[in-house]
Amino acid sequence: MESRRDALILIAATAAAAKAQHNHPSPEPAAPKPTQPKVFTAEEMRLLDLLTDLIIPKSDTPGAAEAGVPFLLDSMAAKNPKLLETWRTSLAAVRPKFAGLSGERAAEVLGGMTDDPFFALLKNTTIDLYYSTREGLTNELGWHGDTYLAEFVGCTHPEHQI
Repeated sequence: MESRRDALILIAATAAAAKAQHNHPSPEPAAPKPTQPKVFTAEEMRLLDLLTDLIIPKSDTPGAAEAGVPFLLDSMAAKNPKLLETWRTSLAAVRPKFAGLSGERAAEVLGGMTDDPFFALLKNTTIDLYYSTREGLTNELGWHGDTYLAEFVGCTHPEHQI
């Protein structure tokens, strides 16, 4: 793998291919993206925009913030008060670390938090939500739901054959 992003793409593509065999795509158009948060404050949303874009930045495809990951998280938190409290508490705790930061300096600070449980929550949630969006699933992974495997060969290593 050349980069962490390549590894994430491979993992998500594998999951999408497996899911494609069990789900049938809907021809319905995507719902419009929300423009106002349901439960998070404007400050919390700005912090979520920054943090999610540090996890999946914009490249030749949209980044996590542009794909609407913070709004998806807001929607999830609006339905689950315990989840909302977890995110509110975590965002309040890390807010001072990111005050006035952006770009490389913010990425360095986030990179220094890899042992923090919030980092794992943020990273896993961002990845899950991003690859559930049209931007992640269709634009980045190229999955359109109209393909299938004619044959699944499976592992071809002799030592794994029965």
